[in-house]
Amino acid sequence: MSASELREAVPGLQPVRRPQTVAGAVGRWRVDGVQQADLVFDETFFFAEQTLQRVELVLQPGTSAQPDEVFAHLVASLRASYGPELPLHGGLSSVEAGSASWVHDEMDILALQSGSASQTRVRLIYKARVLKDASEL
Repeated sequence: MSASELREAVPGLQPVRRPQTVAGAVGRWRVDGVQQADLVFDETFFFAEQTLQRVELVLQPGTSAQPDEVFAHLVASLRASYGPELPLHGGLSSVEAGSASWVHDEMDILALQSGSASQTRVRLIYKARVLKDASEL
């Protein structure tokens, strides 16, 4: 999807004032107050080579629920949509590890929880799946 196609498809899209770069893609556009899994996120769209590569949703501050409960709710919602998450090493559950991931069609989906107990950050990332031949590594 190009930036012009995104602008036509997403209402309320605003340019990012100070674009961030993540994995070679630049966050150019954003929408605040996006609902997903009964939670409210700020959504940023990242482009590389004029193509949408990544969509990152960051939970808006102010939710009254405990961060672990919010993350568990998000993971449960994603399980309902995409099936069980990919297994983690070490025997931890996704909620305990603060990380869950899925592969769906041409997309990687990640739910992440990071930070301290007082400043936990919950993110949901959709990114284009990139497969490399072992000879390219």
